[in-house]
Amino acid sequence: MSLRTRIIHLIFLTFSVVTSFSSYPDEISGAACIIRFNDKMVFTQEIVTNKISIPAGGLLDGETPKNTARRETYEETGLLVKPMRELGRSKTTVFFDCVPAGKVQALKPKNRYQGNNLRTWKAPHYGVEVNLAMIADPSTIVGSQYRLPQQLPWLEKMFSRAANNEIIYVPSFNTERSLVEDIQVNFLNQLEQSYFSLSQSSQYTVQILLVVTKLLNSPILIFLILVWACRRIDYQVGLKLLIFTVTINMLALLLQRSLNYPSPNIFASYYITDTKTWFSLPSIALVNWSFFCLLVRDFFKEERRYVSWLALSFLSLNMSLVVLEGSVFLADGLVSIFIGFVVYLGFKKWLGIDSTYLKEHVRLCLAVLLVSCFILALFWPLITLFSLMIILATLILVSYSGSGRLFGAWMNKRFYTTFFAVMSVDFLLTIIFHFFVSEGKAMVALEMLRYPVAILFLYRQSMFVDKGKHGDRTSGSEVLSNHYEESYYSNK
Repeated sequence: MSLRTRIIHLIFLTFSVVTSFSSYPDEISGAACIIRFNDKMVFTQEIVTNKISIPAGGLLDGETPKNTARRETYEETGLLVKPMRELGRSKTTVFFDCVPAGKVQALKPKNRYQGNNLRTWKAPHYGVEVNLAMIADPSTIVGSQYRLPQQLPWLEKMFSRAANNEIIYVPSFNTERSLVEDIQVNFLNQLEQSYFSLSQSSQYTVQILLVVTKLLNSPILIFLILVWACRRIDYQVGLKLLIFTVTINMLALLLQRSLNYPSPNIFASYYITDTKTWFSLPSIALVNWSFFCLLVRDFFKEERRYVSWLALSFLSLNMSLVVLEGSVFLADGLVSIFIGFVVYLGFKKWLGIDSTYLKEHVRLCLAVLLVSCFILALFWPLITLFSLMIILATLILVSYSGSGRLFGAWMNKRFYTTFFAVMSVDFLLTIIFHFFVSEGKAMVALEMLRYPVAILFLYRQSMFVDKGKHGDRTSGSEVLSNHYEESYYSNK
């Protein structure tokens, strides 16, 4: 795909919420593959909609429907197939009977859809478009689980006419995992069996803990913590913290995509929870939280011992939950925490550098980060990068209003009320997206809109106020710099 095509594709995904609801064109614009293995066929689970679909996609310039079906199947499932005869078509899409080019392996243990996982992490678009590829009986797929439920009846008819292919069931995939990682995968399988042997009330308790895990790793929560930090630190340190956090998250995401090491739940049919994490190393959530916990320890200098134990307990709890969720290997989680420690040391060094230029050219710094996100998105069109681009663009716009400050030093008493209001609205939007939106492009646009809406809501509530209204107080930069100077001379 050329650079020009990537740019057009990126802009189309980001800003096509209106056109996504338009009527279908008369000509064929997409192709799909139906791959049958006895009484099962290949399905994928989309990241954006969190719904089940089949390998399909739109035609590129000069591409035939058969080539599109072959390309999309490989990108979403990692399977090399040969499209054979046409099984049917809708107004825009041709459905082909596709035959695998070689032997296909599937996990013998069943997943949440009573299907069998494929080697999803081998697919080029794993973690970009799909988080799961599997074979399942189409008659067991519930309409609410499928992205286009109206297709299910005639999809089953086409499936009955597709050619049968051979499938090999294996107890586990042969990978280069270490002994410790194998132990963790086996532990997750045993944990899953124990989970389903629990009473209904106990299962609800476990689900509540896992929901808490997702809330702890929410981007909205991370942003609100940055806002909260500005209650204890001055504008200059708050701005440094914002720029530093965004940069580190971009670098962690780049490292994550470069290593391409999948999370434990893809190696096993672990389905106690529907995780949103597809790569184990590094865990961006653990990098952020280890960095924040160490930083908070410095903010509360007088109660350091108490806060240190509290931060350690919080970090250990988060670590335990993401491991039990099947999102991160234990060793990868420890490495992620160490990366957060290195990030913390880097931030300490940066605090001692004069940031006058940063303070005077905040919009330029945010614009550089925005362009960097755009360049990364050309190669990895991730929803995370799209969301980050919209957040940065919104912050640039907000900085033009009022005093031009993104963060004030002290906020009013409505902070905690607004904090829970934003989290509640974010949860409500998640429910709405899950049950009422099935169109992929609309889902992308709406998913990205939640973050600027939250920022504008916070700004509207006058949470970013000028520190001059609150009198003279010891700034966070003074607290941190004094602490680091004391540490330096004590070591001398």
